[in-house]
Amino acid sequence: TVFTRSILGKLIGVDGMLRLTLFCDVLCNNNLADTLTMRINWGGSVPLLTEANMAPAALSATRRILSVQVLLANRNSIDSQNVMYRVESDVNLDNGQPVLVGLAQDTMPTGGPHTLAVTFQWSAASADNSLRVFQSVLEKI
Repeated sequence: TVFTRSILGKLIGVDGMLRLTLFCDVLCNNNLADTLTMRINWGGSVPLLTEANMAPAALSATRRILSVQVLLANRNSIDSQNVMYRVESDVNLDNGQPVLVGLAQDTMPTGGPHTLAVTFQWSAASADNSLRVFQSVLEKI
């Protein structure tokens, strides 16, 4: 888990939004078959969003930049949220695409707190595969 934060359900409000930005670097120099999976959990143990099979197009001993944005916005009431993500990198992540996006909807009980968590996992354990988070910023916008 690279980010976890407990958030009160009513913090977002009826028309509010939270934005989480993670600034990372990634190294994939073990095997081209190795993939990186990102999971976003909002309030539960089952991932609300999963982006699987992220893998660079070529092996590289150079660390590459990876930026992740997670938006959590209310749809039409305090207990009904959209969760969106956008992943950008200076390397191709999946099928030659440098940008990945996703959207899910969930209904959470009001109050809380609920946990927002982001997890990354490599398909193979290796010292030549890594992901480091240098900065995380959670904003109410």
